[in-house]
Amino acid sequence: MSFLEKLEKGYSKHSNPYHSSVHAADVTQTLHCLLLRTGLVHWLTELEVLASLFAAAIHDYEHTGTTNNFHIHTKSTLYFGNKNMTAYQHYKEQHCDHTSPDPAPG
Repeated sequence: MSFLEKLEKGYSKHSNPYHSSVHAADVTQTLHCLLLRTGLVHWLTELEVLASLFAAAIHDYEHTGTTNNFHIHTKSTLYFGNKNMTAYQHYKEQHCDHTSPDPAPG
């Protein structure tokens, strides 16, 4: 399964009408436009541009449609008791390897 297929599958996991793959594509395209039209792309390294676009694409991956406060108060599976980041940030950190592109062979 390709990275984009995994990403789309994650965005459709909870059938969230707002935090969907269309929303992810919109945010990613908006950031791309912002980087180009402001000239910011010339101030960033290629890695920083890639990281920014990657972050935009995955920012609501497997979003349940509920708030961080909800996950903290209900002690949902997304909440791990980490006070330094939101429940969603911690969840994405834990699941990043599952969405990362497979390394190129050889």
